[in-house]
Amino acid sequence: MKEAGIPLKHGVRLILGCDEETGMSDMRYYASKMKMPDYGFSPDAEFPVINVEKGGINLRLAAVTGGEEGAELPVYSLYAGERPNVVPAEATALVGLNGMTLDALNDKLAAIVATHEGFRLKAVAEGEGRARIVATGVNGHAAMPWRAVNAAGMLLIALSELNAGGGSREAIATLAQAVGMDYTGKALGIACKDELSGELTSNLGILRYDGNEISALLDIRYPLCGNEETLLGQAAMRVSPVLSVRRMGGHTPLHVPAESPVVQGLLKVYHEVTGLDAYTIAIGGGTYSRMMPNTVAFGVCFPGDMDVCHIADEYIDLEKLMLGVKIFAHAIAELAGGNE
Repeated sequence: MKEAGIPLKHGVRLILGCDEETGMSDMRYYASKMKMPDYGFSPDAEFPVINVEKGGINLRLAAVTGGEEGAELPVYSLYAGERPNVVPAEATALVGLNGMTLDALNDKLAAIVATHEGFRLKAVAEGEGRARIVATGVNGHAAMPWRAVNAAGMLLIALSELNAGGGSREAIATLAQAVGMDYTGKALGIACKDELSGELTSNLGILRYDGNEISALLDIRYPLCGNEETLLGQAAMRVSPVLSVRRMGGHTPLHVPAESPVVQGLLKVYHEVTGLDAYTIAIGGGTYSRMMPNTVAFGVCFPGDMDVCHIADEYIDLEKLMLGVKIFAHAIAELAGGNE
């Protein structure tokens, strides 16, 4: 824009953040030191224009167990996931064999796999008298859980069907029934949807058990019609008294009306540069847009492109990237240039 000598009526600011995935504390710090822009866009999603971002809430379901003494198939530990906003691709359980052979356990797992499409389960030796059950899924973004396969939910269902656990058995069974592989929230009793922002999604992102406490951390993206108090109450009613429910963080939905000057200007530019249809989109993901007024997500992925966010070998096509740069330049001219 500078090299082209385009006259601008409004100042233009480029803000680079490094904490978008883990709380956006950088933007809160920035806002405490600087006056925030009046409007803008974040090139961190897809075209044409995303004017609705669902609300988000992280729920921790947990229970203190009575240990594993006397269990037919004791569960000593569970582990899956590192971030709640990523669908875990692997989950493991350390179990005691109690005289069962490893082959016999694998036969039981094979029977479970045969009745559940997409399940991948195996047991490997883990010291004398113990085995590690490994569930393998496909990772992905919590905002689009239908594109992934949740290994943590898979493992919970398998353990429940094995009747595994001593003091943890009831908690495992409850998590398998109320969460499991369900990403709609129906099993947990929190499903909701509206026409503008779509359906609620739920991702079991982190699963832990240390022999004393079992916990599951859910990343829930809810539509404009939802609210945190209702979701908390419905979830608590579903899993009580086996599991406690605790809010671990969240944010309200973002909605910039389609009629706003920012949205209309970006739609106009996108169509003029690409010749493609311009329309607004609602997503379950969250971008820096929610940290500034009158700001929406705009690019850089194009309609029809494979979404590779949060998956292995994430990449971007260079030609598409440069087309995005061209669109952004025209957007700056449109919003900050000669037109009011």
